Amino acid sequence: MAVLPKLLINTFREYKYWSDINTSQIPQGALELYINSGMFDLHISRIRSMYSQRMSALKDIAKNQSSPAVRWHIPSKAGFYAGLEILNMSRQKYIVDALMKKDIILPNIESSYLLEHIDDRFLRLSIAKIEPKVMEPGIGLIISEIEKEANKYSSSIHL
Repeated sequence: MAVLPKLLINTFREYKYWSDINTSQIPQGALELYINSGMFDLHISRIRSMYSQRMSALKDIAKNQSSPAVRWHIPSKAGFYAGLEILNMSRQKYIVDALMKKDIILPNIESSYLLEHIDDRFLRLSIAKIEPKVMEPGIGLIISEIEKEANKYSSSIHL
């Protein structure tokens, strides 16, 4: 199902028609089998559980590694991303670059938001590819880098 403006309905139908004609029946049959056998629901359940455990681990780490330089924004239930707000400065790009040199890769926030809604004090952390056992040292490095940059920033203001 698609919700479209009336102006686009006929164009959409035509593209959809041609797309459907060229879809192989073998992958469609395999997908039907995967869904109807319950394997898809099982997969979704496992993924949700895994992400819930990772987000829960992140919440625990955030409580233990608090800092006056940051404010956490962690979903109350499961999720894919958590936010880390850098307080009292706008130096997100410097921090992301410094962390990349330490093999900590944070997603580019500019590709996730409209330009007028980008906040340069916000880091977006994905839990998708990180195991809970390596979260704690990684979060420690992130907070340490933020605090280091905050110290540089605050000392440059007072000069």
